[in-house]
Amino acid sequence: MSATPNPSPLNGKYLAANPLLRGALYAADAYVSMRFPRRAATEIPTPKRLLLANSAHLGDVLIMTGLFTSLKAYNPDMEIGCVVGSWAAHIVKANPLVSFVHIIDHWKQNRAKMSLLEKYRRYQSTACAALAEMRAIGYDAAIDVYPFFPNVALWLHQARIPVRIGYTSGGFGNLYTHPMDWAMRDAHVLEYHFQLLKCLPNFTAEHVEKRQVILHGESPPRGRAIEHCIVLHIGAGHHKKNWLLDSWKQLAARLIGDGYTVVFTGSGSADEKKIQSVTKDLPGSVNLCNQLSWREFIGVIEHAELLIGVDSVSTHIADAVGTPSVTLYTGIQNPHWWKPMHGNGVALTHPVWCAPCYRTNGCKTMECINGVSVEQVYAQAKLLLSLQQRSLNPQKA
Repeated sequence: MSATPNPSPLNGKYLAANPLLRGALYAADAYVSMRFPRRAATEIPTPKRLLLANSAHLGDVLIMTGLFTSLKAYNPDMEIGCVVGSWAAHIVKANPLVSFVHIIDHWKQNRAKMSLLEKYRRYQSTACAALAEMRAIGYDAAIDVYPFFPNVALWLHQARIPVRIGYTSGGFGNLYTHPMDWAMRDAHVLEYHFQLLKCLPNFTAEHVEKRQVILHGESPPRGRAIEHCIVLHIGAGHHKKNWLLDSWKQLAARLIGDGYTVVFTGSGSADEKKIQSVTKDLPGSVNLCNQLSWREFIGVIEHAELLIGVDSVSTHIADAVGTPSVTLYTGIQNPHWWKPMHGNGVALTHPVWCAPCYRTNGCKTMECINGVSVEQVYAQAKLLLSLQQRSLNPQKA
């Protein structure tokens, strides 16, 4: 563990903590710079067909969809395409502003239970299929919003898209026609995305103000429909983001004791095991893990009185649909990057001397999140519920 917090996640010019990865990126960029020398950036015409790329997971892709309304305000006739992993394809396919969806399952992002060789083969097959699709559509411009490795700079270049915009911090910067160096700021990740969009001609702050994440939820089938509940979403894509199971159990028991219906959501066998452990001998809770479609998941959060969870897509859904939320964060990354953008979300973390550490796998104790007490979460939950009740019944305030 380092003696002081890291002021920036940048190592040289890369957002990469692993020295082997940094070495590989330096070598790759050295080759790319010789093979494809950087040329002076040319003026960008207003695109009619624009491709947005993000190889990451659900939360990242959901945040990216906040760009769509701004792009449509910028050019109402623009056709928007997306390159995402198959695990996030349903998010963009459900968005009415998206015309084309392409799948690239990069081996590094793939969390499926497959061998590395199988993941690489999957990556090659999906990338080749996406390449053919992108060439056939004929995009005017592409913006790769993911600043980390892996980006899709290689495939945007291979697709012969004339204007390619992206951050150099994920490597392969010379394959962009308009590369941008990533700079450390205390800003939400969506603001970083908009920095790239500002490369487009006449894209202004007025267009940024039109940003909106559009989500369409639906009620679960009868028998699973829960209204005015408190949703606990206790799982995340990375196990280091998890809070202690005993803390979840204590929190749920207190909320149930107050008369609230507590609903657990999640997906996958790992979430199911955690929820079963928490809800054992806990009457009054409802387990909807692995029982909801994407739109039903949105609907449950949309109609909940409150969401309590860890750093995952659930928080971004709550932020988009206006449901108050309490989210527990680690001290691994800058707290400004992922926190809710609206005023009805509370971000909690336990202050530690080493945060932010920018260590991908955190540390053994993870005191930054495990040190958050049940009482802290409960107090913030009750405060948000009280404020919500006052807004619904102002005469009783």
